[in-house]
Amino acid sequence: MADSVTGQLILFITIIMMKLEENKLGNNIQETMEKLENIANELYNGNINIGMAEMNLVLGDISFFATNMPEEKRSSLINDALTPLLESMENKDAVGMADIISYELITSLKE
Repeated sequence: MADSVTGQLILFITIIMMKLEENKLGNNIQETMEKLENIANELYNGNINIGMAEMNLVLGDISFFATNMPEEKRSSLINDALTPLLESMENKDAVGMADIISYELITSLKE
């Protein structure tokens, strides 16, 4: 009987830990989306150097979220948002970057 109770307790703790991690990931996604909105605003205001520097800081978070996405969603994020975003960054296209962040990247993270 003790083994059964111990097993149930371990299962309960595991479920609680998983829920906490999900909540933490959700909070981090929300924080990242807020950072992305701020970056897009900087870019729309013509502050390309600030926007690009801040974007470089956020790319690690986005990469982490992508590893936790289903394959189809991850492919969509890469093809529809990240690849065009990196091309816009290479071309120093502030408005293009801001549009991709606003309409593709943030939308992908919300889903």
